[in-house]
Amino acid sequence: ALWFVHCHIEAHRNDGMALILNVGDYQNPSNRSWLPQDYPSCDTPFLQTKLSFPSCECYSNKDAVLGGALSDDYWCSRDHLCFHDRSKQTKFDSYPVSSQGLHIQSEYRMPGWAIALIVVVFVILMSVCFAYKSKLAEAYLFVRTHQKSRKKSQTDTHETEDSGQMRNLSHAYSESKGKNNYLGLNSDEHGINSKKVAKDKDAAPSLVSIESPFHHQLKEITALQWKEYRPTAVNAVRVFEVVGLALLTGALFYDVGNDKTATGFVKVNSFLFFSVTLWTFTRMYTSVGSSFLWYKNMKEMSDNNLYALGPICLGRFLVVMAAEFFWPFIYVFVCYPMAGIAGDWSVVATIGFFLCINNLCYISIGSCLGILFQSIPYGMITSTLLSQTSLVAAGFYTTLPVYLSWIRYISPVFWTFSGIVKSAYNWSDTYECRYGTTLAGITRCFIEYLPIIDNMKERGINVATYGDDQSDKIW
Repeated sequence: ALWFVHCHIEAHRNDGMALILNVGDYQNPSNRSWLPQDYPSCDTPFLQTKLSFPSCECYSNKDAVLGGALSDDYWCSRDHLCFHDRSKQTKFDSYPVSSQGLHIQSEYRMPGWAIALIVVVFVILMSVCFAYKSKLAEAYLFVRTHQKSRKKSQTDTHETEDSGQMRNLSHAYSESKGKNNYLGLNSDEHGINSKKVAKDKDAAPSLVSIESPFHHQLKEITALQWKEYRPTAVNAVRVFEVVGLALLTGALFYDVGNDKTATGFVKVNSFLFFSVTLWTFTRMYTSVGSSFLWYKNMKEMSDNNLYALGPICLGRFLVVMAAEFFWPFIYVFVCYPMAGIAGDWSVVATIGFFLCINNLCYISIGSCLGILFQSIPYGMITSTLLSQTSLVAAGFYTTLPVYLSWIRYISPVFWTFSGIVKSAYNWSDTYECRYGTTLAGITRCFIEYLPIIDNMKERGINVATYGDDQSDKIW
């Protein structure tokens, strides 16, 4: 049979002080029918595709008596178990210093709620300035328009009077000199510049049309669409919504990043996934209705040859990008400090970027459905079907059957959540455990050993794995 020989100090055994004796050349059966149903297996899709596993060649003692040295066929699972006989890493101290928790946990003297409060005050001040500036701009445009209209009315009055004077003088002059000689009238004697009058009459502002250059059409249609879209996306209610949800989320998950236990890690993972789900549905359903109405208006403009289709679509894209991209960043900069996950602000910004891309993806999906179905109710129903399917396929709730596993690759939530956990977790992150390892600490274990990490690996999200370059590659 196979006999397990190990040190009775568990920390040493986890460090590799163990071996298996095969007494009697015992051979395992070729199938697994003799094993229990829940017996752990290494035959998983993750391990089958993991080319960098095992980590390195084990130390082999060529002078060992009785042929007790390990052959070259034996490999170690983790680098700190290797003696680096032929490895590129030749020193044990090249292994990074063990961390005390997650590398993204907040360790500032200022509490998280104080940092969030500073961000909220800044956002409110910027909103007030933006609203005040918009009012000033509207007042300025109103005054300029009023002045132009008054000036134009005065000019029209003068032109009417001058035209009457010219007709009288021309009639008098034509009676004495001939009917067509009024063109030689020296109008300067009467304070009239006939060339200037003619120029002012022809100086009506030219309207942009489908025959205008592309950038002229784009400039005008973008301004028109921004004037219509901006009040629905950038307003005081939206600021209250995003900041309020951020504060509520931060209060529900307050300081979970500094909980260094296995339970705390599960809460952090739930917090990250909740952030993704929040920015999946926030603007998707509203985009169905707004895009339906936009399509009707723009189609009418295109059919009437007011603008070309290219400037219309590009203008819509620029307007939606400008009005929607910054809200997820406000969200993460408010709630992540409260949750104790702001130790690395570059990671927080990266998470905000992923949430922004996810939000724009689902706005695009909602827009396409609103245009495709030409019916808001049908667009809403289809949006729910697609969003819920992509959410289930993201790899957080359960492992998909093999025949449905392809769905996750077309799910924006899957790629967003995968990028967020890859940027948030590192293989050197640890959690508190009863029996640790010499490397991580006597009461610390690597998060790679947590079941939740194995679950994510089985669902196609490879993260926090030592020796695997793909586990922290997000681009």
